[in-house]
Amino acid sequence: MKALRAIFVICLAGLAVSGAADADILLGVAGPLSGQYANLGQQMLIGAQAAVDAINARGGVAGQSLQIMSLDDGCDNRQAEDVAQKFVDAKVSGVIGHYCSNAALAAAKIYERAGVIVLAPVASQPALTNSGLSNVIRIASRDDMQGAFAAARIIQKRANARIALLIDCTSPNQAHAPHLGRALGRP
Repeated sequence: MKALRAIFVICLAGLAVSGAADADILLGVAGPLSGQYANLGQQMLIGAQAAVDAINARGGVAGQSLQIMSLDDGCDNRQAEDVAQKFVDAKVSGVIGHYCSNAALAAAKIYERAGVIVLAPVASQPALTNSGLSNVIRIASRDDMQGAFAAARIIQKRANARIALLIDCTSPNQAHAPHLGRALGRP
């Protein structure tokens, strides 16, 4: 939480200096607030609100209060693009989200054209980094790095163990498993 708050303040400090002296700084929070991953999106929103409350309790950023506008992208690319356009139209200073990688990538392109910074706390697909978008600050490591890290840890702790990979059909597991398998020398 402290690291997220620090990054958050650093990103916003530059934005606050360029804004009106007594205006609030509007931040977007985008994620799955409904559907299969709603509980995760709600946790992200609660965390963002806690950070905003803590920052505002200390006087805000450059004397300006932070305000949150939250929108549901349902982890859907098209819906994420619509959310991104709504945030741009509302003139948000920055966005926290989107939770799902494909939605984050789709929305980040719109934000880049509008000059909006995106703090992506969870999106982990390498495509987000490889896209070359200069407005995205990611917090989570890439899927390929997570798989390689997990493999190194398994080998370090259980060098001679027989390992079976069981993969369910959830997106995170499908994203990490191939990288973990390759790092362990499996197809």
